[in-house]
Amino acid sequence: MASRMANLAGAWLGADDELLPCGPDNPSGFWERLDVMKFNDRLLAALGRTWDTEIALSPGWENDATAAPFGDALGDMITKAFGGRPVWAVKDPRLCLLLPLWKKVLIKKGIAFSCLFVVRHPLEVALSLNRRNGFSLEKGLGCWLSHNQSAIAGLVGLQAGVLRFENLLLDWKAELGRAFAGAGLAWPDDARAFEEAVNAFLMPQNSQKFPDKGGRRDELPQEISLLYSRLMQEPFLQEKIYPKADGDI
Repeated sequence: MASRMANLAGAWLGADDELLPCGPDNPSGFWERLDVMKFNDRLLAALGRTWDTEIALSPGWENDATAAPFGDALGDMITKAFGGRPVWAVKDPRLCLLLPLWKKVLIKKGIAFSCLFVVRHPLEVALSLNRRNGFSLEKGLGCWLSHNQSAIAGLVGLQAGVLRFENLLLDWKAELGRAFAGAGLAWPDDARAFEEAVNAFLMPQNSQKFPDKGGRRDELPQEISLLYSRLMQEPFLQEKIYPKADGDI
């Protein structure tokens, strides 16, 4: 949803044949680039991880010898995929784990950027992974924890807006407006056309039945419950928590 909304707001994602095809679990599209997904998978494999890892990477991994050739390859891929595009966006859940290298390369190339950090209830994520991949709830929750902890660490020094999935379904305009403001992104000039396009996109999404958390919130491990509660606080990414780094990023 967030990726398509950014796309409708004017961010280039890629040509249709460059994006991951729709699937039974996401019939409206993933809005993810195939080359980005494959690159991130290769990088994770070199680092001894996979997309569903429950073990976070060690701090500073992006400066290790293993990551060095991937930095050059990433720079080339960005130039090939987005060169000449004034505004573009990339969405891949693996970026939660790999943001430090992307951040390093983008800064080196002098590309101004900000982040939209999407938060969804850990149990909904775990139930989704259970249905799609057959993961146990424990593994799904472990994935949620490693991805969110890694993403938070990677966001240090960056301008970012938090997009909370529950709020997005209730009032997408207000939630997206807050997230765009946090990330320093402008609302499209043609607001009416943008809002009509988003509403048309969201209609089938809102008709889906999302997992009922019900009373199961108390079943979350304390570490996960506390982190989710903190992420749902408004605002979360305050300058006092994540000071902006020097430089135009």
